[in-house]
Amino acid sequence: MEASPVPVQADQQPVVSLLFILLDQAVNVCERLGVDSYHLTPSGAELAVAIGALQRWGDEHLRSEYGPVARYRARDGRAVSVLFVDESGTIVDDADIEIIRLGEEND
Repeated sequence: MEASPVPVQADQQPVVSLLFILLDQAVNVCERLGVDSYHLTPSGAELAVAIGALQRWGDEHLRSEYGPVARYRARDGRAVSVLFVDESGTIVDDADIEIIRLGEEND
């Protein structure tokens, strides 16, 4: 059964094309190795934060009439999102974040 195509805006095409290429390569490797299922390793599962951040960016800057492609939730069903928080757990707005190169800290 062939999947139905996902409608994509022109400015999203390069990103979507790259994702399909990566998925195709992963499927090819699995087929060559005879792998019929895959389970994330602990280090692979840790990428969820990075992937969630990339999706959040895409949802905000590459908006589609079809909306976001995924949602995230805790195992108990609570909705979650990727945000910056300080050491006390307070959410910090993206506009208030500074990126400081290592070795250039004032501390």
